Amino acid sequence: MCKDNRIYPGRPVLVSGDCKRETGEEHAQLIQTVIDGVDSLKDTTELRIVFDFVNIGTSDCPRCSPTVPLDLSQGQRVLEHIGAHVLHDPSLDRSMPLCGLCLRPSPLCQFFLKKGRGAHASLTVNQAASKGCLIKLKYSYGVASESTASSPCSNVPIHCPLCPKSDAAIWRYFFKVHFQQKHPNAPFAQYENIWKLTTFELTEMKRIWANRMKVTVKRTKRSKLPPLTISEDHRAQIPARYFIIFILPPNN
Repeated sequence: MCKDNRIYPGRPVLVSGDCKRETGEEHAQLIQTVIDGVDSLKDTTELRIVFDFVNIGTSDCPRCSPTVPLDLSQGQRVLEHIGAHVLHDPSLDRSMPLCGLCLRPSPLCQFFLKKGRGAHASLTVNQAASKGCLIKLKYSYGVASESTASSPCSNVPIHCPLCPKSDAAIWRYFFKVHFQQKHPNAPFAQYENIWKLTTFELTEMKRIWANRMKVTVKRTKRSKLPPLTISEDHRAQIPARYFIIFILPPNN
């Protein structure tokens, strides 16, 4: 029960990330259908939509079967797992740029960059301006953009030098596809340094792909409290992530 008489009659629509019947694309279509349906009657009903995420720190990989949980507190590990799908998943459609986090078509997930604080600050993802992606992940952009022994994947969103500054960034692993589609007459040799990967990165990403089903558990401080035991039946019912749409009546 809610004392606010405007919120009490609200109608929530919940989309669970653990649903095994629909794909991510079908979930996106469901969400868009709800939004379009409410918007089409907005002038008459004055209904409004509020979005929210419920996240307990993990999100299932949108491609792996059986399911592989991704620890969202380890941003670089998530980037490299999804990046390995981009480079080596034979069933992935690479004919168009995809999101480097949820692998939906890029137009659904838009990432924008901004300069960090300080005179010598590097670029970072503008979380406030970015929108659409169902996976909310924080990571060090500077670290993730360079391929190193501890962080081999360099798949980050990069602003296209030939697109308007107001356009969303393109993920590095799909930059060549972006150029082929949007700038087919551009001098590719002049810009291939953006998407060309080193032999080291290609080798390491192939190794990560081969080991993608092995889940790394982040170590935490040992607690003096006894562990909470959860049966397998109940464990399967604990969702990793919810996307919730609240349909609320008009403000009065």
